[in-house]
Amino acid sequence: MIKFKERLVELKLEKKLSSKEIAEIIGVSKRAVNEYLKGDINPSIQNLIKLADLFNCSLDYLVGRDFKQKEKTKD
Repeated sequence: MIKFKERLVELKLEKKLSSKEIAEIIGVSKRAVNEYLKGDINPSIQNLIKLADLFNCSLDYLVGRDFKQKEKTKD
């Protein structure tokens, strides 16, 4: 099963974003993003939602519960 940190690294590389850019967009420190990427800490549910919005994916995909990336539909 894919872990959150692996999926986050994958999405970060895909979008070509730096840790600093992700941090600024979701409103956390660069250090926090780096800790997410290493698997040292997990983001709060609010920050998981912000990350899913940033990467335009579902929470299930982000946390490794769904293997197919499905873009979220905008209502």
